[in-house]
Amino acid sequence: MFKKVNLLIVNFMKSLCLLLFTIINIKAIAQPAIYWGDEMVVADGATYGNLRPRISLSADGNPIVLFGKGSQGYLYVAKGNGTNFNVPVSILPSGLNTYLSYWTGPDLATTGDTVIVVFKALPYENGKVYIVRSIDGGLSFSDTIRVDSHDSGMAWMPAIDMSESGKIVLTYMAHDGVSADPSYVYSMSTDAGLNFSPEIIIDSAIPGEACDCCPAEIVIKDDSEVLLYRNNDANVRDIFGVYSSDGGSNFNGADNVDQMNWDLDYCPSTGPDGAITPEGLITVFESKASGFSRVYVSKSNMTSELSFTERIQLNSPTNSAGKQIYPRIANDGDLMVVTWAEAETSNTEIYCALSIDGSLNQFNTTKEQVNISTTGVQTNPDVIVNGNEIHIVYQDNNGAGNVKYRKGILSGLYLNELEQKQIIYPNPSTGKFQFTLKGFELGMNPKFEIQNLKGEIIYKSALSISELEFDLSNQAKGIYFLKIYDENKIYTEKIVIH
Repeated sequence: MFKKVNLLIVNFMKSLCLLLFTIINIKAIAQPAIYWGDEMVVADGATYGNLRPRISLSADGNPIVLFGKGSQGYLYVAKGNGTNFNVPVSILPSGLNTYLSYWTGPDLATTGDTVIVVFKALPYENGKVYIVRSIDGGLSFSDTIRVDSHDSGMAWMPAIDMSESGKIVLTYMAHDGVSADPSYVYSMSTDAGLNFSPEIIIDSAIPGEACDCCPAEIVIKDDSEVLLYRNNDANVRDIFGVYSSDGGSNFNGADNVDQMNWDLDYCPSTGPDGAITPEGLITVFESKASGFSRVYVSKSNMTSELSFTERIQLNSPTNSAGKQIYPRIANDGDLMVVTWAEAETSNTEIYCALSIDGSLNQFNTTKEQVNISTTGVQTNPDVIVNGNEIHIVYQDNNGAGNVKYRKGILSGLYLNELEQKQIIYPNPSTGKFQFTLKGFELGMNPKFEIQNLKGEIIYKSALSISELEFDLSNQAKGIYFLKIYDENKIYTEKIVIH
């Protein structure tokens, strides 16, 4: 009797272990892969500079890149055209220059074909904060519009974001006099940037004061708005979030979203970035509280107030004395991508990590290098995510000093029932493929298209039938992507022509 019971227990445990092993392996198989396109030069650095690039997307899905040139304080916008980038557009009127450095500078936001660039004008002591607007997807820009309402004292280090409905939220650091009593203020526009509300101070309830040379970020999603900035409370320089759940009418929630207690008696010149996701507020930041520069990701609940819940450190450099700097984050729903610059010794490279389900721990299973050319220093990355596309720009200080761009496509996202089936065969092939969705139920008006690594569409069709054939024999050998669009979901499968 006891032997039978023991045997049953042993068999049950074996089955349980096998089940767990199977689940773990299914998850491992479902882990998405990033297929990167070539490195592209956004603009010639010798002519246009490469300082602190920022990226967004226009309505057609092409990247829009903002960057500047050195001590001259010139600003340019270059738009992608599917193959490369258009000639950069100078967006400042003659005689007006911007405050620009490797650690702070102008900011960029887009919705549809409306593009807003915000910047602090020189001179440093009394230059004001302005925007320029584009309504044609970044091809041309308006004259300057002053957006700060800080008539006495100094205003600088602006940051901006836009909601899908077109509301613009703005923050900048305001001083009484030059560099005295630093505080971040809030303003908004509901008419695409033509007019902004008067500034209001929203960080006064937090002990201490704003870290006076650390840039901030402001993020918006529907009625949720969060100012993220580095505080200075008796030299403890953690990241705080100031939260509104009612579209900026009230900022009644604030919390330390960092919790590292970084004690430092000088300004580190590094700030946060953030994203509002279905899981809450996700914040990325650098801290040297451990004694080494490391990048951290934290999560905070967003109900009527803001509440820190957890934090992870990204995978460290192999060399314990290495450093990680300038993190940025972007998301599309639960898909989140973090990018940052990392140095084992003196040369920095660009890395990224992603999470597809909103969990923080997944970031530490997906770390990979973005830049191909490793000569010289690569730094100051920025990222935008659209569906299963990742767009990253960074500052390449090698040679002419160009802004570089890479696009990655994620495979294995969404439509989980399809992930376990081979819907393209034979794959690889010399160019002729069969396609089947027989037995699967899709939503209204599904369609599919095939793209090359540059994102160019080379074949597309509605999914009016469940089986068809297509011929790519006239295409070059290499990697392509089948993308199925089904309502709000996208499924991607790699196709190989050999």
